[in-house]
Amino acid sequence: MRSSKLASQWPRIVALAVALAWAAPAAAQNVSVQVTVSHASQNKGPMEQPKLLPPGFNFQSHQILQRDTLNLALGKEGKTKLPNGKTVKVRPDSIQGNQLMMHVEVQGATKSDLRMRNGKRVTIRHPQSYKDGNLLVHLEARF
Repeated sequence: MRSSKLASQWPRIVALAVALAWAAPAAAQNVSVQVTVSHASQNKGPMEQPKLLPPGFNFQSHQILQRDTLNLALGKEGKTKLPNGKTVKVRPDSIQGNQLMMHVEVQGATKSDLRMRNGKRVTIRHPQSYKDGNLLVHLEARF
């Protein structure tokens, strides 16, 4: 008798479990954005990590100034300050396969939505002169 009562409740238990699974919030996916800021100049000098310079960026010196890693949930904004006092803001918006849509604002340089591949770098040249050269903002997202 007891097992038949439990058997009759079984569909309700399964329905409740399914409802709870649907109601549970989905785990938010985090995106790790590495922001590397470097100084590049036409003046002769040390050439640190020349692989950071994309084709067409012909500088005679390159020096890494700072590195920050921002761990962000989708839709959340992170920011870091540049040596010239300007701000870099990033907001990962959505992921589709191995591509991330990310809103990027480099104060005084650009405000745009970028499509980034997992682990690939995007470099933004700040147009404002800084110490006889330019600041470069290198963004690399991992998700």
